[in-house]
Amino acid sequence: MKHLFFILLVCAFAWNVNADDVTLDRTGWDATASSDETYESPNNVFDSNTDSEWRAAPQKVGQWFMVDMKAPQTFNQIVLDQTGSGGDYPRSIAVFVSNDANDWGNAVFVGSGKDAAESVINLDDQTAQYIKFEVLTNCDMWWKIKELNVRLIDDKTLWKQWTGATIWQNGITWNETKNMFDGDNDSRWNTSKQRSGQWVIVDMKEPQTFNQIQLFQNGGDYPRAYEVYVSDNAADWGSAIAVGDGKDFGGTDPSTFINLIETQQKRFVKIVQTFDSGDSDMYWSINEFSVHAIENTEYRFGWTLSVFNQAGEGDAAFQALDNDINTRWGSGVVQEPGQWIILDMKKEQTFNKITMNWAGVWGDYPHGYKIYLSNERLSNDSEAWGEAVYIGENPGTDISELLIDLPLFSARCIKIEQTGTSGGWWTISELQVTDTPTNIVAMSENGAVIDMEYYNLQGVRVGARLITALPSGVYIVKQIYESGKSHVQKILVK
Repeated sequence: MKHLFFILLVCAFAWNVNADDVTLDRTGWDATASSDETYESPNNVFDSNTDSEWRAAPQKVGQWFMVDMKAPQTFNQIVLDQTGSGGDYPRSIAVFVSNDANDWGNAVFVGSGKDAAESVINLDDQTAQYIKFEVLTNCDMWWKIKELNVRLIDDKTLWKQWTGATIWQNGITWNETKNMFDGDNDSRWNTSKQRSGQWVIVDMKEPQTFNQIQLFQNGGDYPRAYEVYVSDNAADWGSAIAVGDGKDFGGTDPSTFINLIETQQKRFVKIVQTFDSGDSDMYWSINEFSVHAIENTEYRFGWTLSVFNQAGEGDAAFQALDNDINTRWGSGVVQEPGQWIILDMKKEQTFNKITMNWAGVWGDYPHGYKIYLSNERLSNDSEAWGEAVYIGENPGTDISELLIDLPLFSARCIKIEQTGTSGGWWTISELQVTDTPTNIVAMSENGAVIDMEYYNLQGVRVGARLITALPSGVYIVKQIYESGKSHVQKILVK
């Protein structure tokens, strides 16, 4: 029997139970529990006595508690009475249902209990004989159940309320995930210090069509670096659909907008923190979570830019992709070798020009750089990227725009690494990557061809100076004219 960690999340919490709703008769019901570190009889949860209880200590992955209702029952609400338990509620659990105690299928609930007298779990209508609760995260606290009741309520809409689940880290995770969906910008879900591997899952209850995720956040408590995943079942997440940095942006809309290059139609969203703040007090907060389907008219929509200093110096990286020449990314520190930016275009793109401009911030161009390419999002380590496909030098004069003409490349990610030094920042107002014909010019306008460069399809330059010296295959040829301009095209050598 295989239980997946990230499983179907179809729950919602409600904090008040309608007295007129039907509570199932518990006569003859039995309960069993995992024997490791458990205390008291599991059947104490059916004795109508809140002075007795079942408990397990401490909470750890794999503990379970199972209810046998002796016959299939129809229900849509489970109430865990934990009166006076002093915070010993389930930090993160999955709930399964079955008619034979063998085939459990996907979980019908993944989430956390509530630090209150009751944890109330609302479900879509279920018909089953067995209910099983399984712990998904370790916690130093006990898990206690005073009384367990199963109900069938008339309000069928409660389970459609969006819900969230998160990893539990003692002393790290603070406010509840439900605050992300309450329409109140002053409440929030948050951690304390940001730690790589922290995650939050959102269940939108039904598939939603969207190409933008909005995280309304509390000031500077944005995710310094993140990955985004989507799923139909909260079990199969696949590869990240977005990798980037959050933004610290005040005013009337302090939000991180995550634009997706491809429109999604999914039920579940998972955001994973990939930055570790160390000893600094950088929280991760989400006051409100929402998704949107917006018109996509800018060719860089969905692209993300990661930078070497996610910790917060300088200006937000997304401003190099916002189509506004008056905003910018700035490093916040002087230029030194090893600084880097990584542009993720989300899918393979064909291009032969990279343009960086500075909107009049003179001298903030890279004073020496290398360009690396990849068809997947690699780590920040240069060794993972292989050899540089282009090496640029300090132009030696103040410029407001740097145009880099390249052979025709196809790649998903571009890494630009600083190799020079300067007393000024590294600044980019707009970063453009294009395959426009602006560097393909007629010979009659630019004089004779003075040089030829040949590259293989991986963008690595080959040593031959003449076509006749090339082995058979497909190559990229760059013709360089007297004017200094160039013509790039693919050729077939037989």
